[in-house]
Amino acid sequence: MGHVLKPHSPIEQLLYTTVRITAWNRDRESWFGTGFFYQTMVEGGLNAPFLVTNRHVLEGATEIRIITHRCTEGEDQPSGYYNGTNVNIAPGTVHF
Repeated sequence: MGHVLKPHSPIEQLLYTTVRITAWNRDRESWFGTGFFYQTMVEGGLNAPFLVTNRHVLEGATEIRIITHRCTEGEDQPSGYYNGTNVNIAPGTVHF
């Protein structure tokens, strides 16, 4: 993992919490959408990250790919590069 962006203003925070989502169903048909990360404190004082998106983005999906911004090494500035993470969607893990 690279250096984490640390946005300074609420506007910068919104820019870097928004992600592109590619979704696939079991027939490997694909579609796209966006979402954003939201973090909240849960039981035991732990912070839990959530991906918030529209229902139609995840409905019927068995796998998604999330694209996030990367920052310039050693700085809190965007690099123009991105990281992608694939996530398998198990039945019952997405809540509408």
